[in-house]
Amino acid sequence: MKAIGPGGDMLLCDDQVNSRLTVYSDYGNLKRNNLIDGRYPIHDNEVAVSGAISKMLSKTTGDYVTVENRKEYLITGLTQGSYSGGLDIFMTMKGLKQINADAQWQSIYIYLDEEANIDNFIQETRQSYGNQISYIEDFQRLFDKQFHSNVANIGIMVFSILIITIAIVLLIVVLLTKSVFLDYRHRFGIMKAIGFTPGQIMKQVAASCVPVVAIGGFLGYLLSLILIDNIILLMFQGMGVYKINFVIPTAYISGFVLGICVLSYAVSPLSVCRMKEKCP
Repeated sequence: MKAIGPGGDMLLCDDQVNSRLTVYSDYGNLKRNNLIDGRYPIHDNEVAVSGAISKMLSKTTGDYVTVENRKEYLITGLTQGSYSGGLDIFMTMKGLKQINADAQWQSIYIYLDEEANIDNFIQETRQSYGNQISYIEDFQRLFDKQFHSNVANIGIMVFSILIITIAIVLLIVVLLTKSVFLDYRHRFGIMKAIGFTPGQIMKQVAASCVPVVAIGGFLGYLLSLILIDNIILLMFQGMGVYKINFVIPTAYISGFVLGICVLSYAVSPLSVCRMKEKCP
């Protein structure tokens, strides 16, 4: 696939916003589809613009935008991305030549089979073409490097949330255990009188805490389904990202909630034991 960019040249939109130009020879075969609405341009009078540009110009699909103060183009789609802070504009080569007759392709994208050795291909291409190639790179590797810090930040955020969640749950379990023990002290006294051992009584206290933790975990899971996309968008909107469909790992969260329930069942008897004057 032949291309200009991404973010190859600077174009002025509506005499207000400097956008970064990207042109592909075949938008239908793009492996990375960054559309959030509409479609990529097909005809020479069409463009797709980023969500950031759409917001700045207060225009969306179906509106017209003037490029370089020379020609109006119909906006057929909105995109998201991070190459230039999300200030991207996409058009066809024929559309670009209407404002720049000397425009030429700058890059070639080559898609290899998944089992292909990319490093060997790059080395063989360099040996074959030498100085005719100004730049060759594994785009997937480059993309992963660019987002490595963002992935690490998300990992740190998730780990921090887990630690804070565990700490809050344990605090609630301790307070709830003490509350249950004090509120039903007379009932536990009766249970002891009729033959219940201290261990059995403490298990009763623990069992009364677990349902509260389980319900809280389930409600937290429901809230994560509703809010997680918006939370991640807050982190990436500055890079031009406007739509995310984050997949919640249900099995992982279920295991985490189960672990919290088991931990609360183990901690609540210990909390009771610390009330030495109450423990036989």
